[in-house]
Amino acid sequence: MKKFSSIGYILGILLGIFLLTVFTNLTYFVENMRKEVLLYSFVQSSNLELIVWSLFFIGILFTVSFFQSNLYIKRPDDKVPLYFSFYIWTIIISMVLMIIPYGDWFLLLKLIYICNYMSLYFFHIYISAFLHKQAHRLLTMFIIICVSVLTVLTMFNNFDFIVKLFQLNSMLYFCYFIYLLYVTWRKFREKQKQIIWVFISVIIIVLTGFQHQLVIYHVIEEVSQNGLGIFLFLLIHSVLNMERFLNSYSETVEMKQLLQEKVKERTVELERANVEMRSLQNEKSQIISDICHDLSNPITSIGMISKGMLEEVIPVTNKQYLVEILNKSSLMEKLLGDLRQLNMLENNQIHFHLEKVDWYDYMKRIFTDYDANLQSEDIKYKLHMDKVPKQNAEVLIDPLRMEQVYFNIISNSIKYTPVGGSVEVSVGLDYATQQAFLKVSDSGIGIDSSQLHLIYDRFYRTEPIKADKESTGLGLNIVKSIISRHEGSINVESEKGKGTTFIIRIPLAV
Repeated sequence: MKKFSSIGYILGILLGIFLLTVFTNLTYFVENMRKEVLLYSFVQSSNLELIVWSLFFIGILFTVSFFQSNLYIKRPDDKVPLYFSFYIWTIIISMVLMIIPYGDWFLLLKLIYICNYMSLYFFHIYISAFLHKQAHRLLTMFIIICVSVLTVLTMFNNFDFIVKLFQLNSMLYFCYFIYLLYVTWRKFREKQKQIIWVFISVIIIVLTGFQHQLVIYHVIEEVSQNGLGIFLFLLIHSVLNMERFLNSYSETVEMKQLLQEKVKERTVELERANVEMRSLQNEKSQIISDICHDLSNPITSIGMISKGMLEEVIPVTNKQYLVEILNKSSLMEKLLGDLRQLNMLENNQIHFHLEKVDWYDYMKRIFTDYDANLQSEDIKYKLHMDKVPKQNAEVLIDPLRMEQVYFNIISNSIKYTPVGGSVEVSVGLDYATQQAFLKVSDSGIGIDSSQLHLIYDRFYRTEPIKADKESTGLGLNIVKSIISRHEGSINVESEKGKGTTFIIRIPLAV
């Protein structure tokens, strides 16, 4: 890309030197210019006026070519401006050769014709690229062969013969314009703005090209307007290429902005994920620390008692210490069991066997099963059941898992309710919300309002008022997971020193 840019600047400098030479030696150029070489001229004027017109058009075309080259330099993936610039340079070189008075006149004419032949090839690859398709391979090969043959024949033949070759090339150009008119007409139905202007530019060169054919074959005695048609074609396409570049630039800017927004979004998501990951890591570390702490206490107690018995400091016959070992072992077993179950619940590894059961019959049976336990704890145990309705009272539950919920709630009440206290169970239906409910209220120590949001966290617990009722701190977390799998809800109401009430709601079966 830098090499191409350097070549463009070198050509510009050479052209500038030539134009400076023309203006500083204007009289010499006027007197020695061969007017018959100006085959592209559409102006009938004196030599001086023809030179001025030629220089004017050369300046415009060089500006357009320089600008198109810079479009390619800025966007090297789009070769349309590059091909367009090459095509313009064949015309610029031809026009420079037309007005230069130095050298062999016949050799200059041959060079002009060769530039004209080569311009057909560059015109073909440019227009093919502009229409967003690859150049037709057979047509491209045909044009290359024609250009090569015409170039060779032009270099080694006399004036009359090369004029006929030039006429043949003009006919090839015109046929190509007709072919291009057909192609653009087919694309014209797409009604794209650029295609419409391409179609208009092709019509212009077809009309002026047809007039040029009539002139060179002496059908009419007029000045050829082919140069004017090509000039208008170049101006239209320079604007179209600029518009293509601006549209592409605008799309690039939009894509860049979109990409930046996406990067920002992904960055925010990544930061959020990192925060969550750190939070999970901290939670994991905390859980491991809690497990180690919870296991260390009973293991330490068991170790100390066992060591005392081995050293005969503690009599082996003392059952109190054997009971302590048994209780600590049971606590560790329950802790590990709760952890295993909680992990399986969170990973959906526990299958729930759901079935329809009558809510009142089921809760009455469960209440009765735990009556003896609470009586042995010297806690009053009461059941309040709404009047059994005639409507549907069925719920879709896993009876085993729901009994586990009930057991954990009741076990909590026992741990935190003093001897002589009470636990009341209320069972009913709420048809307004299509839910069955269970309320378990105790007269225990209660929970401070500032701590209520923590009760479902793993390992959260307060010291039970009964020394033999140690807690793993996982029961309520398991309860919440089971209720969630039943698409139900659990809420708690508590006041420090006045007891606690758990309210569980389960959807009625459809």
